[in-house]
Amino acid sequence: MSRFTKQITSYWQQFRTVVRNEYGSIFTDAGVILVLVLALLIYSTLYSLAYGTQVLRNVPIGVIDMSNTSTSRQLINTFNAGPNVYVAYEPGDMDEAKHLFYDREIYGVVYIPSDYEEKLLGGQQAVVSLYVDASYFLMYRQAFQELVSGIGTTGAMVEFQRLIAKGANIPQATATTQPVIYQSHNLFNPYLGYGSFVMPAIIMVIIQQTMLIGIGMIGGTWSEFGLYKKLIPPGRRRMSTLPVVAGKAFVYASIYAVTLFYILGLHYKLFHFPTNGHTADIIAFLIPYLLSCSSWRPTWRPASPWASPSRRCSSDANSRSCCYSGVRSRL
Repeated sequence: MSRFTKQITSYWQQFRTVVRNEYGSIFTDAGVILVLVLALLIYSTLYSLAYGTQVLRNVPIGVIDMSNTSTSRQLINTFNAGPNVYVAYEPGDMDEAKHLFYDREIYGVVYIPSDYEEKLLGGQQAVVSLYVDASYFLMYRQAFQELVSGIGTTGAMVEFQRLIAKGANIPQATATTQPVIYQSHNLFNPYLGYGSFVMPAIIMVIIQQTMLIGIGMIGGTWSEFGLYKKLIPPGRRRMSTLPVVAGKAFVYASIYAVTLFYILGLHYKLFHFPTNGHTADIIAFLIPYLLSCSSWRPTWRPASPWASPSRRCSSDANSRSCCYSGVRSRL
């Protein structure tokens, strides 16, 4: 038997040994099963339920109506007609509105000046001031869009009535106030929901975090029971790097391939998350992602078994290493 054949045979035996022992270490440890298998399912479900409402509704705002006219009341009714905001308070001045805003009773303020109706009906440009909390982006977007839309609708209605009063017919007035009609189609995220936007990325982070935590736990088990020495083939001083890396990467990638089959195949459909890519494209991207996550741990090597844990950690201080459960990793 040639040297190359012997090397391949040795690699294959070590690979099978690593795979067998890694599966055994995982499925005989309830904590590791919880992290590697159940955590992804639990976290993805909890986060999906938390973002289940998708769109933020009924943001409370305050309106300072210094005009107190039928036109200004019509504008306020326009704000209440939409699903995103509602007028919770009508403070008498800006100081009262500031107190409500800083007390988190309202998240936006609309200031209608006293000359609002006079300028609007007189053909002049009326100014309505908007103050919206931009520290919470979702709330800011919902409130700002709803308020701007309401003001625009009111302005178009006043212009329409002015044109009718001047003798224009309804089609002409409509074409003048709204010369372009657009149709909006939100692809892949029809409700513009935050959950559909953020959950695919969160699931990828959960995969990486749970895998690294589980791998660290298994690394501690290997170090505790001395499996690095026990798995060395007869006639060799140590195990080869390639079969160890390949065996461990295969085990973790195979476990997460099963859980991802549920996540991408059933979980996305249950919570109506968008799936833009074809199955082959998704698999093509997931393979290197899973291998990169799972290969981070197999490159670790055991610290000296004769040194105490504190000695192992302190001795690596100058070489910028980290000790986790008796396992050392170069940074």
